Amino acid sequence: MDTPTFLGQPRTQQRILIPAHGTRFRPIWDPVAFGGTRGSKIYGLGITSSDASANTIVLAIGKALTLGSNVGTGAFVDGGGGSDSITRTSGSFVTDGWNIGDPLQLLGASTLANDFKALLTSVAAGTIAMATGTVQAAENLLATTKLYRIAQLGIIDVPANSGYITANASVNGLNVTEMPWINAKPDDFLTLGADDVLMAAAGTALGTGETIDITAFGADY
Repeated sequence: MDTPTFLGQPRTQQRILIPAHGTRFRPIWDPVAFGGTRGSKIYGLGITSSDASANTIVLAIGKALTLGSNVGTGAFVDGGGGSDSITRTSGSFVTDGWNIGDPLQLLGASTLANDFKALLTSVAAGTIAMATGTVQAAENLLATTKLYRIAQLGIIDVPANSGYITANASVNGLNVTEMPWINAKPDDFLTLGADDVLMAAAGTALGTGETIDITAFGADY
């Protein structure tokens, strides 16, 4: 199969990971957010870090199975000593495609700490459950909240102060050494479907004032 041809104007999308994100995934490249309809081809991923210690970046692909706009009234439920859950009054988590054991990354909660990642322990039409202590605030889902099923791609080593001091260069996030499944040189790229989102998380939570900056270069095809 031939590699996809660029049809759209090349662009960049950026995400800065901060201590408040912990080790939760954040979106790096979202085709839909920029009006993409067929997907994207990522041909560059630059990573810099002000972390004084070596860290890692975990990459994942997320697919939004449930939208907050389709759940009627959606709610985060703190189960106390029992399982926490997310409930809905309209639609079905089962119909959306969720299964027990799926890795969930939620994005767009009113409370940032509710943008959690978790494994689903039970799935029913109106309720999905996860381990106790996952939900940090009892609140309703916003219409813009999205629930992603994620698939981890790989882990990228990020040396201390990469790109911040002369001795340590910034990191190339697309390389065949750490991600041998990407297209071979000289045309490395990562292809995303129209509803796929490229996400990244710090392997170790950042300290006060530390950041990891990730810039993706790509275009629609």
